[in-house]
Amino acid sequence: MTNRGDKMARNNSDEITILLVDDDELDVRCVKEAFRDQKISNPLIRASNGLEALEILRGEGGREA
Repeated sequence: MTNRGDKMARNNSDEITILLVDDDELDVRCVKEAFRDQKISNPLIRASNGLEALEILRGEGGREA
């Protein structure tokens, strides 16, 4: 059985999805900009708090950043 947590760990053999847990929209934008500047193109999933992050890791939902 595969859940979102499994998908988050590996999209394929070469790509790792990053879970960003932050409740501040400005911080999220800064992280995304820094990733872009450093040419980090890994998929990014955002959780606004720890509970949401756990739901994502458990495969119970979430949203793309």
